[in-house]
Amino acid sequence: MVDKARGKLTLSMNPSVAAHHAASYLVRGRALGDDYAKTLQVDYCLSELSSMGEPNTKEFRVPNSDAYEEASVDGLQLPLYTRQAKALHRMQAIEKGDVHFSEEERSEHLLHGIGWCLIARAAKKSRLRGGVLGDAIGSGKTVVTIALILCGIDKAHTNRSISDRRSSATLIVVPPGLVKQWDDERKVCMHIICLRFFFLFIMILKMFFVQ
Repeated sequence: MVDKARGKLTLSMNPSVAAHHAASYLVRGRALGDDYAKTLQVDYCLSELSSMGEPNTKEFRVPNSDAYEEASVDGLQLPLYTRQAKALHRMQAIEKGDVHFSEEERSEHLLHGIGWCLIARAAKKSRLRGGVLGDAIGSGKTVVTIALILCGIDKAHTNRSISDRRSSATLIVVPPGLVKQWDDERKVCMHIICLRFFFLFIMILKMFFVQ
């Protein structure tokens, strides 16, 4: 707003608009409802462009399973190594919804002509809904995955519903060269063959189900 009589220029802004824009990235398309939106933490600040520099971000570290206790699983022929048992415990915790991570989105709006920027931030602690079991070749990732399936097989069978088209099977998608390896590992790892494999071949992909 320009006040010519006083020689004064007034600039105004609505921080809630910027905050809403930042929060929209955490809400849009998720169909989580108003209750979820109300749990977002939103703040904003004004920053001078000449002093902004690089964003103040935390050092990123790949999470591991070192802090977890060793998990046990019935039905395996051979015991898991310590690192495998800890990885299994973390995977179980993720499936139970006990592992959370921080989601954060920012919305920056330049105030042209005066060298300032309005920065809004929206943040939320969310349940981790999956992950990557990343380890070296030959470290036993297949065995750990089979152990995870075994741990959840009873719950999967309980939740199975033909009328609701809810299966208790686990879908495993692998390159053609690994199909036989999975079947061999299944036979070696278990006291009794309590997992049934159904192989499904689709063009160049080979998929099979575990029940």
